[in-house]
Amino acid sequence: MIVLGSRRVTDDRGFLLGSVARKVLAGNTRSVLVVKNLLPSTPHVVLATAGSPRAHSAVCFLRKWPLPEGAHLAVLSVVPPVLDELAAAVLPLAKLRHLAKPATERTKRLVAQTRESFLGQDTAVSADVLDGRPGPVILQYLEKVKADLVVMGSRGLSGEERFVLGSVAEDVVQHAPCSALIVKR
Repeated sequence: MIVLGSRRVTDDRGFLLGSVARKVLAGNTRSVLVVKNLLPSTPHVVLATAGSPRAHSAVCFLRKWPLPEGAHLAVLSVVPPVLDELAAAVLPLAKLRHLAKPATERTKRLVAQTRESFLGQDTAVSADVLDGRPGPVILQYLEKVKADLVVMGSRGLSGEERFVLGSVAEDVVQHAPCSALIVKR
């Protein structure tokens, strides 16, 4: 794992020039912990998971990592939109919900299973499933719950994919109000 601090460069200049944390995250295959604040003795940790192999790696990593007694762990997963904005504007809400139902149900099962895997570790564990674009939704959630640390996997996008699709992990590291651990293996 690579551990580094962050200067919290989040403006347009930081995006164009890139931060050291962003470059380290994008340019290696190791997990990266970006420390923005010291963790309190009873931290609020958010585990953002999507069911991918890298997200599963983050779950396994966190299960092995001893959280302090009294810590709170929130398991979060975001169900992305099933249709683009144009289709969502045309179709009735009931139809949109029907189309999203399989993904929502799958995500609810994933979050419940992940939550259960952490029970019994002297840690309070909660679970949430939200809808929307993952990056912004995760960032809003971190603010809302006053998280001290977010843990998530990285899909490992590179080159053109990253430029076109972006990276949720990079977005979260760049803009999160808390420290971030991105698990890559």
